[in-house]
Amino acid sequence: MKKAILLLFLLGGRPLFAQSTTVFIRDSNGNQTVGTIDDGNVYFHDSNGNVAFGTIRDGNVFLTTSKGETTFGTVKDGNVFLTDQKGITTGTIRDGNIFLSNSDGSVTTGTYTRSGDVYTSTSPGSVTQRQTVVQNFADGYAVGQGIGSMIYRARVRHAFKKVCKQYGPSGWLRLANGATMYCNQPNAIGICLPA
Repeated sequence: MKKAILLLFLLGGRPLFAQSTTVFIRDSNGNQTVGTIDDGNVYFHDSNGNVAFGTIRDGNVFLTTSKGETTFGTVKDGNVFLTDQKGITTGTIRDGNIFLSNSDGSVTTGTYTRSGDVYTSTSPGSVTQRQTVVQNFADGYAVGQGIGSMIYRARVRHAFKKVCKQYGPSGWLRLANGATMYCNQPNAIGICLPA
């Protein structure tokens, strides 16, 4: 179904607006997906009974499947970055060629035509590739968590200082986690936001 998501950008490399298009996808496993794209609204169904629907506008993707799975991300200028419950897919779609690297280590390659016909093939990644991808994802997640935590602390520190400047010792700031920081409390940032 993820391949179907990318089709909006196959025809001319950009989303289709104020027009309708029918798309037909075949893959090397004999699966088929048929869909319509109408003014940024998307509806696809495949030969296995799966359905995906949602919107793709201005390069932003948000789709839901009949199984409750969600895919979101961007497809801009032929570059692909999508996230779903299974992980991340990145790659390029340009000049009639498709190349996607999936989070499980598999690689999807294929071709497409301006008329909406697509043929893809996915080769499974080796066990080593999958383990490497999982480890890289875990490493990236840990780094992202650390950076996100630092950004959050900086934003809270800024907001707290602003409140204290405006209201003096009687000021306070309630955080999303329910903790309250009081301007007259010594080391309030260190107590409410431990490192």
